[in-house]
Amino acid sequence: MATKTTTTKTTETRYDSAAEDAYWRENHGSRPYVARGMTFDEDYLPAYRYGVAVSDKHENQAFDRISTHVESGWAKAKGQSRLSWDQARPAVQDAYDRVIRVYEERLKVDKQEVQAGEARLRKEVRTEHQEVTVPVQREELVVERHAVNKVVGGDPIRAGAEEVKVQLTEEHVTAAKETVLKEEVSVGKKTVTEQKTVGADLKKEELVVEEEGTAKVRRTGDKGK
Repeated sequence: MATKTTTTKTTETRYDSAAEDAYWRENHGSRPYVARGMTFDEDYLPAYRYGVAVSDKHENQAFDRISTHVESGWAKAKGQSRLSWDQARPAVQDAYDRVIRVYEERLKVDKQEVQAGEARLRKEVRTEHQEVTVPVQREELVVERHAVNKVVGGDPIRAGAEEVKVQLTEEHVTAAKETVLKEEVSVGKKTVTEQKTVGADLKKEELVVEEEGTAKVRRTGDKGK
């Protein structure tokens, strides 16, 4: 099983809907585009929420480039708001431009099965010389002589030789070969699990807030790194 390493880019959302609603509820009254007689909850809140929603679909694009498309969706997004598009546009753009997305790469690890190699099992015939020592028996002629010194009568001595034949035997060793089953080998596969470490260099964006002069920046909802 081979391991394939890829990187994916993810977006860290730096806002939530409740925090956005609270921010605009507190700050929309100071905006120059707020029309007299229009309320926050009924009229401007839908515009701010629409701006945030549009930023999800058209991230990293200038608002002026997508304004025509955004305008066409206002009639559906406005709900009970009494704002025309010309009145709502500054609020929608305000919320759109407020959203900043921070990206980072994350490591994505996939596994795929590849052939690592192959093992072959075969039999080979070898010839080897073997010697076996076994005991064998054979007969030997044993001649025993005994002194008698006894007088016998007659003339037992005859002309010509007297001959006695004795048959002797012995064991001969013969070798024969036979085939026997020496062993059986079972062949199979098993799966083992081992730990492998993969790594890659990942890029990450970080949000940097710079203050100049006497400007004060209030931070809400900061997330730890």
